[in-house]
Amino acid sequence: MSSKEKVSNLIAEMAGDRVLRAFILAAIGNHSKADDVMQNVWEAAIKRYDSYVETRPFRPWVFGIAKMEIRKWRQEKARSREVLSPEIIDLLADTALEQADEIDQRLQHIKPCFDQMDQGSRQLLTLRYFDDLKHKEIAVKLGKNEEAIQMATMRALRKLRQLVDERIAKGIPP
Repeated sequence: MSSKEKVSNLIAEMAGDRVLRAFILAAIGNHSKADDVMQNVWEAAIKRYDSYVETRPFRPWVFGIAKMEIRKWRQEKARSREVLSPEIIDLLADTALEQADEIDQRLQHIKPCFDQMDQGSRQLLTLRYFDDLKHKEIAVKLGKNEEAIQMATMRALRKLRQLVDERIAKGIPP
C-alpha cells in the first residue's frame, strides 16, 4: 500500500473524530463555520500526505493542520470580534489532544443521556446546539423571555453533564 493510500485510510478513519470536531468548534464558535474549516482540514491533509511521517501519531499531525486552517480562517475574519488569538488556539489544541480519550468517552455517553432527558430540555439543547440558534431566537420561537431560556439551557446542560458523569462513574458502557 502506498503512503498516499495509508494516509487516505487514516483520514477516512478519523473523519468522524469528535475530539477534532470539538476542538475546531471551540476555536471557531459556530457549527456551520466549523464544518467548513473541518472540510478544509481534510483537503489540506490529503494535499500534504507526503509530509506525514508514518512512525509518528496521526492525530497530532491532523491537529497541526487544523491549527493552520483555523489560523487561516482567523486571518480572513480578522476584523471580527469572534476570533481567538493564535495562543488560545494552540492551547485549545494541546488540551484537546491531552484529554482526547476522556473526551471520546464522554462524547459516547451523550446520546443515551440526552435521550433520558425530558422533552423540553432536549428541545432547548437541540435548538441551541444543533440548530445553532441564539438564546434570543429560541425565546422568540418558544414565546418565552430570553433570560428564562438562558437559565433553562444552563440547567439542561448541567443535567446532561450529571447524567454523563453518573454513567461513567457506574461503569455503564456507552
